[in-house]
Amino acid sequence: MDPANSLSVLSGGGNPPPPFNPGKGKRGGLLAERFEMELPDNKLDAVLEEGSRKPVAAYDDSPNVNRLGWVQTPQYFKPSFLMEHRGDPLSHSLRMIFEAQLPAMDGYDSCSFVGTNCVWRRSALDSVGGLQYGTVSEDTWTALNAFALGWQSAYFSKEHFGLPHERFRLAEGNTPDNMAASLAQRKRWHLGSVEMLLGVNNARDPEWSPPAGLAPTWPTPLYMRRYRRLWWFHFRFAFVGNNLPPLFYVFLSIWACWRKTLFISTDQLPLYTVVIPRLIVMPLVSLMCNNMLTTQDFFSASAEYFTYAPIRVVGTFEAVYAKITGKQLKWGNTGGIRNGSLSELYVITIVVALVASILRYMIVFLFVNTTHRVDFVFVILGFAMYTLSIYWPFARVSIQEYLGWSYDTMDWKLLGQVMLPAAFMLLATMLRSRGEGW
Repeated sequence: MDPANSLSVLSGGGNPPPPFNPGKGKRGGLLAERFEMELPDNKLDAVLEEGSRKPVAAYDDSPNVNRLGWVQTPQYFKPSFLMEHRGDPLSHSLRMIFEAQLPAMDGYDSCSFVGTNCVWRRSALDSVGGLQYGTVSEDTWTALNAFALGWQSAYFSKEHFGLPHERFRLAEGNTPDNMAASLAQRKRWHLGSVEMLLGVNNARDPEWSPPAGLAPTWPTPLYMRRYRRLWWFHFRFAFVGNNLPPLFYVFLSIWACWRKTLFISTDQLPLYTVVIPRLIVMPLVSLMCNNMLTTQDFFSASAEYFTYAPIRVVGTFEAVYAKITGKQLKWGNTGGIRNGSLSELYVITIVVALVASILRYMIVFLFVNTTHRVDFVFVILGFAMYTLSIYWPFARVSIQEYLGWSYDTMDWKLLGQVMLPAAFMLLATMLRSRGEGW
């Protein structure tokens, strides 16, 4: 390319671009921050006469001009039978990450490195001494070290942008082979955040010299530094919100069935001022957004939050134990784990406990405590059965794989169609016999 016919479209000259002000103008991201456009001589003269830009020197790869360290692309799983026909009970779509979380991080030029389908700039990787180990989340740890040196990143996806015939997935990977492999994968993902909270020790060979790499010297904008600090804090302490609330909901469902009361429904002040308004506002806000996620994607992400909580708790204790004892963590290879794992018993136990609690509550309500208010029944049973509906599809896959059954068996919808009419008739008969009626 002739340098005289090159245009720096979004940043002119060799001076660093000004810090981005999120309140002004429109921004195309770092991928569009500097690129060249070659024009024929006659077209170049016409553009220059219009005063659009002045010709500048050829592309400058100096870190002080172009601080793009890497470009991350989505890593989707290939659609499987469970994803397409069973509502994705193992939450393999990952769209919440690749179509919501990472694009949002890209708005701050701080897209994380997820370990695959990523193009790194050699000088950026050399500047941090290559991939940083000492944790099973070496990808995130490497990105954090690069951010600390002032590097920026970008996110690039082709699935939702451009004309319909131009949209496609840049890459797809295979889903874990079974439930046990899925649990091992999610526990490994979780271990990294706990390890970083406890401290990373990346041992190096004292005789090894890291490669010489350039790093930006222009200071990172304040808004970007603040966002990265917030994200770093959230990443390390996310295990608190990812572990405790889901299991608390399970405990609350079981406790309500045994104690025959649910405090969030008996106290009317928080119910009418917080709970009900929130339930109304959340879907309305979602309807006003230009969602790139389908309803099924939201349900899949919500189920993942609950169903993988037990294995995340186990991973948290394992990381703490390894830090105290100095023993190296053991984690399974996703592609080398057979059907059946003790880790699957956690969700099975939760499902059994919920079913037993619901049945006990129904028996007590119909035959023992005949003075119990009917309106409490709907609240308690509704809460407990909703919790059960989240965990049951996950547990069903575990049972099917352990017994060698097809994924078409144990169809909840078919069972409901057969049992629901009989259940309503039985319930109505029992209510009349206890003198409540309708």
